[in-house]
Amino acid sequence: MGVTLRYAFFATAIEMVLGMIIALLLNHENAFSRFLRLVLIFPLMIAPVIGALIWPSSPIHPSVYFAYPLAGSGSETSAGAPIRTGRSSR
Repeated sequence: MGVTLRYAFFATAIEMVLGMIIALLLNHENAFSRFLRLVLIFPLMIAPVIGALIWPSSPIHPSVYFAYPLAGSGSETSAGAPIRTGRSSR
């Protein structure tokens, strides 16, 4: 238990110090702060861009996936069960 408490204390202290240093660097307007903002914001931009690129190549319009359960097609099953399409499996 003592090792865990020491680890938690030192990890929190180091994160606080590094966070404060980064916040102070970003507070001043210079070339480094602009670059650092770009590096920190860039991962937030990747997911929407990839989603926008994949959306048109979907074989069925993605809004169908959201609307299908609302149609009352008898597909009210649990989350893990397959959705029935109404076709027989002969």
